[in-house]
Amino acid sequence: MKGSSQNQINIGLVLAGVIFIVTTTISYWSTVKVSETADRVAHTRQVLEKLEELISTLRDAETDQRGYIITGDERFLESYQAAVVRIDPLVQNVRKLTEDNPNEQRRLGLLQPLIVQKTQYAHRGDRFAESSGI
Repeated sequence: MKGSSQNQINIGLVLAGVIFIVTTTISYWSTVKVSETADRVAHTRQVLEKLEELISTLRDAETDQRGYIITGDERFLESYQAAVVRIDPLVQNVRKLTEDNPNEQRRLGLLQPLIVQKTQYAHRGDRFAESSGI
């Protein structure tokens, strides 16, 4: 009987050890996954912030261009030119932030010609303002 009790204790200790190892492994794996997810969320937030900055800068350029065309006030033109200079570095920053994501690179590839078109349209507005004497 004594040997049987000892065997049961040994089996219980081995079982407790296995459960401890499995629980620790699952805990570690979960912690690693949570950390990876937090990193991805932070990265996504950074990309979204840069995209919002890009949109805001495009909007500023458009507003300043419109202000210059309407009023002829040189401050609008200076502000517009400063905004246009910031656009390409912002696009490049977003491109760099998304270099590990082929889908986002493809979307940015579709977006970039539209940005160029928008700024070229704005430049045509400058020529319009110059030719109309504003």
